[in-house]
Amino acid sequence: MKYDDAKWHAGGDFPAHLDPEHACTHIAFFMGWVVLRKLTSELFLQSSSEQFEKMITRKLDVLTMLHQTFDDKIMSDYLNDECDQFAAHYYESNDYFGDYADNLAENLDSPYSVDATWENFERMVKILDARFEQWRSKQRDRPLNP
Repeated sequence: MKYDDAKWHAGGDFPAHLDPEHACTHIAFFMGWVVLRKLTSELFLQSSSEQFEKMITRKLDVLTMLHQTFDDKIMSDYLNDECDQFAAHYYESNDYFGDYADNLAENLDSPYSVDATWENFERMVKILDARFEQWRSKQRDRPLNP
């Protein structure tokens, strides 16, 4: 399943005054968090571990990592099973983009105006960590089907 693709954002209501790179920022922050928390699929964990280590140590920014490793997309194939289930719940429902806009774009003309800075990334990491833990907690509390 494809959860997001920068191409989906580059047209339509995307602000004409912004560099198209801004269509990737929210995707890069999500995938950067996935990498940081080691929630990628085993295939990507093995094949891109050097890229991931560079991003984690900030020798490679999240946008470059997204371009080089994930082709500006979020696909279920990129995520481990648990993260894929979380993405189906949180990302697909548009709650992620709402959190992103509410926390990073409150004084900007558009959520697409958010800059891909380490400071903004760290703010989203905290939010994603909290949302992931909330989701995990609900999963643990769900009754098993007999």
